[in-house]
Amino acid sequence: MTQNILTVTEVNQLAATLLERDPVLRNLQVKGELSNVKRYSSGHIYFALKDSEAQISCVMFRGQAARLTFEPKDGQAVVLSGRATIYVRDGRFQLYADSMQLEGQGDLFAAYLALKAELEAKGWFDPKLKRLLPLLPGRVGVVTSPSGAVIRDIINVAGRRFPNFNLLLVPVQVQGELAAGQIAAAIDYLNADNSVDVIIVGRGGGSIEDLWCFNDIRVATSIRQSHIPVVSAVGHETDFTIADFVADVRAPTPSAAAELVWPQADQLIENIEESRRHLRRLLTARTDYAHLYLSRAKGRLEAVSPARRLEQQRQTIDQYLLRLTGDIKRRSAETRVWLDSLNQRMKQAFERRHTVGRAAFQESNARLRALNPLSVLQRGYSIVTNAEGDLLTTVERVRERQKVTVVLSDGRLGCEVNTVEPDRRAVSI
Repeated sequence: MTQNILTVTEVNQLAATLLERDPVLRNLQVKGELSNVKRYSSGHIYFALKDSEAQISCVMFRGQAARLTFEPKDGQAVVLSGRATIYVRDGRFQLYADSMQLEGQGDLFAAYLALKAELEAKGWFDPKLKRLLPLLPGRVGVVTSPSGAVIRDIINVAGRRFPNFNLLLVPVQVQGELAAGQIAAAIDYLNADNSVDVIIVGRGGGSIEDLWCFNDIRVATSIRQSHIPVVSAVGHETDFTIADFVADVRAPTPSAAAELVWPQADQLIENIEESRRHLRRLLTARTDYAHLYLSRAKGRLEAVSPARRLEQQRQTIDQYLLRLTGDIKRRSAETRVWLDSLNQRMKQAFERRHTVGRAAFQESNARLRALNPLSVLQRGYSIVTNAEGDLLTTVERVRERQKVTVVLSDGRLGCEVNTVEPDRRAVSI
């Protein structure tokens, strides 16, 4: 009986052999929608092929992937040719794809694109509607599963960056039929409660089906109508949902969302200190500049002030008067010297002229004295004039009984002519 006991590896190998021997499963053509496509650096492509009710894990190795004419992406509808087997190590049923052709977009991806286009046309993705996150949130609301890795990652990052963080978790399902309604209701609740400064909506990565609740119009509407900034942190960096486009900020991962929301406390303190130092330097520089500007302005004002100008003009006048006084004194001294010299010259000239004049006067006086009739009269002569005062020099002008005046050296005589006797002996000169 012990001969029928198999190991796990043997069971998986047996199952793989049975599958590979089946002629149908060895040459399959399967159509479906690509999901969770991952291309690794080795060149291999791992993905899931699904329809509305089931999915199959698939792999396309580098040699077959190199022959593809398109780049596989989530949501693409394809027809895959390959074989079914079991991956022995994990016991996972999967398809090895030999070739792949595009058939068209899958239904879910088509619905995603349609809703995206509709909301974009309404302007819900407009960057002008995006609100800035608070620099230092007092409390942060998180809408996610309470048991998933997302909340643990957010708490770990928040604790590392900002030890005194305040977080309010609103637990919801993040996958399944009830998830969209719960997420929308949680966002509405936080807006009504109004006790948080920012909301993080998130979950881990997954296929388009796993993330489909974040493509729901109810979630998009709640995010758009929220008056509190919303950060969408859904899936991995390559995953995009409608919630990402509507939210104020899209974070590539939940951990990245926590880094966006909470500042680094140490860095924040350092920034504050640096800002304080910079402000102090700036204030000191501004104060020094203000003092310098005030000093220069005061100098300019003093330079153009009436009092300063009056003082300068008074000083100029004083200097001018000083120079003028000096010039006057100098010229006065020169004038005094010149006047003294002139006076001396005039005195000398006067004395010379006086001496000459006196001599000439004396000479003239002597001549006048010699010619003065009075001098002649003093020698015994007299002058006879008629009544009109005319000098009588000849008897021919005199008649008897005529009144005449005789001028002597010491007076006058009034006389009457008794006789007139011409002297025949008189000689005319």
